[in-house]
Amino acid sequence: MIFLSEETQEAQDTILYKLDAGVDPNVDVCMKLLKLDDGDHKALYRLGELAAEAGDLAGAEKWFRKAIEIQPCAAGPYLTLGSLLGDNSENSALAEAYSELGISRMSEEEIDDNIELLREGLSEAAAEEFSQLRPFQQQALLVKAAREKRATEPAEATAEVRRFRLLQPLMEEDEIGRELVDAVRAEGPEMVPLLVGVLRGWARLILDENSDAAVGMALGLVGELGSPAELRGLLEFVNLEHESASGASAWALGRIVERYGKAAMDEFQRLAPELGASERLAAGEQSLRHPDLDPDGSYLLGLAANLKGIKSSERDSFFETLLGALAALLGPQGVEVGKKAFVLHRGQLTPRGKKGCEEFLRELATEITEPVRPEPLQWTVYDVCGGTVVWEVMEDEDDEEHSHDHAHDEDVSEPAVKAELPGRNDPCWCDSGKKYKKCHMEADQLGAAKAVPE
Repeated sequence: MIFLSEETQEAQDTILYKLDAGVDPNVDVCMKLLKLDDGDHKALYRLGELAAEAGDLAGAEKWFRKAIEIQPCAAGPYLTLGSLLGDNSENSALAEAYSELGISRMSEEEIDDNIELLREGLSEAAAEEFSQLRPFQQQALLVKAAREKRATEPAEATAEVRRFRLLQPLMEEDEIGRELVDAVRAEGPEMVPLLVGVLRGWARLILDENSDAAVGMALGLVGELGSPAELRGLLEFVNLEHESASGASAWALGRIVERYGKAAMDEFQRLAPELGASERLAAGEQSLRHPDLDPDGSYLLGLAANLKGIKSSERDSFFETLLGALAALLGPQGVEVGKKAFVLHRGQLTPRGKKGCEEFLRELATEITEPVRPEPLQWTVYDVCGGTVVWEVMEDEDDEEHSHDHAHDEDVSEPAVKAELPGRNDPCWCDSGKKYKKCHMEADQLGAAKAVPE
């Protein structure tokens, strides 16, 4: 999981509370934390420290390397690994390379906390001048000095840290160009765990507030390089109140389906029983965008597995939207398939939900004459990473007047995002004042978000 569940956070808090009370963070404690969350780089880092304290330098190096792979955005593991490798003169170039990566990733607070360490090797006058600089200036100066040494860096050291260096622009820039995208693509699937680590760093606030662009670029690159194994993580982003994250994750899902076809759709089916309503609809959107992969609607129907796993407040609306998606995918035949599905699953719906679905099926039977297809998304990973795409909530023509009326509202830049799926006769989630069925219901059935050019 990229985002931690409330249950996992509560269990972690219980352990961390004991640590604050004076319990040493020993191996057993670290293993408990990793059992709760295998992406806990702090627990991995502590295991490295414990191994080093015990004189097991090979074990310490293993844990620090694993911490970097899991969380490539954090400075600590790079710096400590660099220090560890620096104890061996044969690894001096590699030690400097890892130290440079760590300095590049340090926050202002970390620079302040490690100022004495960073001043080491400077003359007294240079150290005094260095201390007068602001933290970001100190960081820039140190990084510049370290990067000047790359000209004489051994090829073996360059090759080992290349993947980690490729991530730095994602964390520093609002966009990256074709050359860098191609360099990341050339690394192939080996880049995927690191890109997922960037997503984890953003989700868990390891990256600062200026790194919002990083999540969109990392999502796009995961879509370009990832496999069906990454679909579960991508689905965690589809309903966030963050246009770049939700839009880029939808693109990435579609890109993996485009690349893997049936294997990706099979993975959606395997995941369906554990997914929430919005995640299931994001998976169902792929049936509409790739109708050749779901010619009889079986993948869409599979998303109705274990409806009791969906919150009761969303279950009725989800199933009604699923009926609309079946009609959009298969036309009149989809309406008939939907009727059979309704008979099969009606026992899991509320009385209000049953009534709404019956009414909706009658409307579909008179309105649907042929399949409905969403417009294909033409964007490439270069567009996603290059800042040429704006992710927006799909609007009807009727919504345009409402949008103009609010063009100067104080919070106009905030994206309208569905927290829950409303009933067809409930107010729409976009706050237009209209009923959901007269506003965004049809758009949601075809996929709530699309990309539009600036």
